[in-house]
This record gives sequence, C-alpha cells and structure tokens, in this order.
Amino acid sequence: MTKKTKPRAPASFNVSDLVGEEETTPRQPKAATPSKTKAGTKRKTKPRAVRSDAKVVLTSDSAAQRHGVNELAELAEELTPPAYTREQQSGSWLKRMAVASFLALVSLGLALWIDSLVSDLFARADWLGWIAVGLTAILIGSLA
Repeated sequence: MTKKTKPRAPASFNVSDLVGEEETTPRQPKAATPSKTKAGTKRKTKPRAVRSDAKVVLTSDSAAQRHGVNELAELAEELTPPAYTREQQSGSWLKRMAVASFLALVSLGLALWIDSLVSDLFARADWLGWIAVGLTAILIGSLA
C-alpha cells in the first residue's frame, strides 16, 4: 500500500495568501533579489507577468538611428532589381507558340496513354485498375 502524503503546494504562489483574502490595493513588486536557476547561475530579478494597464513606449527603428534615412533609401534602390523590359524576352512569339503547342501535344498524349493503361488494367482485373487509378491520382496530386 502507498502512504497518503500531503499534497504539494504550487511553487508559483503561496496558497495561504489567497485563501479568504481579497486584495483592495495592487501589490507592489518586491525588490529584486538574486535567485538561483537550475543551471546554478544567479538571476537578478524574479519573473513576473506584465500588468494589463502598463504603457507601451514605441521607439524609432535602430537601423534608422544608426544610419541616416537617406542612406537607407539609397541602399533600398541599389538592392531593388531592374524592371522587366521586352528586350529581355528570348526568342520570337512564333518560337514560344511552337514550344507551347508541343508541350500541349505531349501532355495530351500522356493523358491518353494513362487512360488506355487504366482501361486495360480494369479489363484484366478490377483490383489492378483501382491500383492504377490510385497511382494516377498520386501522380496528378504531386504535379499540382
């Protein structure tokens, strides 16, 4: 048999402070005392939650403070790629149409070959046809 032991109190707060007491004034943070962490190093402050009514102060970008705004604008212009122009296109429109029509014919031929393969496998045995349908679905899904 196991002995019944007293339940362990939570480590994040003291339960006896909360039982039967209602706080009317907010608690003041305690003075920072060094506490040891698991690694053995000392911490200067205890971790605590941020109050909901705390003010957030926004500061300007540190990069803009280190460098002038003009320097950053010049750097952004240098890193921006040049605009696309028609001179960069390779080949004529006739060559591009020939390549597109050839690829369309190849894809239609491949689709007809897969269709005939699946039909032949269904004619031989239903389970072979269903396996071919599943593999075709995986092929199409991986291309998308």
